[in-house]
Amino acid sequence: MNLDDKPTVDSIRQMVRHLEGVWSRTHAKWQTVDTYYQQTFRLWPEGLDRPEWLKPARSRSIIDHAVDHQLAHEPIVSRSPTDDDEEAKRKADRVEPALKAIMDEASLLEPSLTWKQAGKHLLLYGYAVIEDALDTKVMQSRRNDVKKGRNEDDEEFQQRQRVQRNKSKTLMPFRVRAPHPSRVLLDPSEKEPRIAVKHGRRRSLDLEHITRSRVSANGKSRRGEGKVVGASG
Repeated sequence: MNLDDKPTVDSIRQMVRHLEGVWSRTHAKWQTVDTYYQQTFRLWPEGLDRPEWLKPARSRSIIDHAVDHQLAHEPIVSRSPTDDDEEAKRKADRVEPALKAIMDEASLLEPSLTWKQAGKHLLLYGYAVIEDALDTKVMQSRRNDVKKGRNEDDEEFQQRQRVQRNKSKTLMPFRVRAPHPSRVLLDPSEKEPRIAVKHGRRRSLDLEHITRSRVSANGKSRRGEGKVVGASG
């Protein structure tokens, strides 16, 4: 398939089938690994009348102990200068701490520390995926207008305006996650794959919010024609 062409439903399905076939044996092994880490493995052969409630936690404790002692929890940011002069080097040095601060804050916004989770995946599966993204809700909040309340005085209204202006200048929309590697399909034969297929479950309400974030305030789509259809249930 030509990756320069606009993707279609058929081309996406074709790519998904191909990547699922490539990863099928590996994913089957990972499912077995997960049963030992999550302690859902079968303790006794099928047919024996034996209790299944007591399962050794050694497999989980080995991984958790190693993760707690590894030193790869924080990324190191390095930016090469665009030129050989001192000014280019100073500019590169100023970018590095800013990027490091962004990555640290993005990691703290996740339920589990991103880089620690990536280290756990490397120990469990020998493979990890780092996903970066933009938070559409944060981006959308930048365009929110502050409206004056019916009984609100001018000083309070101006203060809320200042807070909104400060938010719009300092918002941090970047997210960095370490999803389960089986949820993201990449071509293992390419060092820099051009296609990634992520599969999972989303609520219909989340899909509606994503669609609305792509529509401007006047109701017209910013990327061609389209409309938002509300979902229920």
